[in-house]
Amino acid sequence: MDLTDDDIIKIVLKNRKLIERPIAIKGKKAVIARPLEKVLQVL
Repeated sequence: MDLTDDDIIKIVLKNRKLIERPIAIKGKKAVIARPLEKVLQVL
């Protein structure tokens, strides 16, 4: 799925908790890394 910068901003504005959470990205996978153990899903 390709998202534009505007798409991402709209998503973050609708889900403000996202900016309080670290996001772990590896290749084409990403997870909201809270709790920290979720990082293991992308490793």
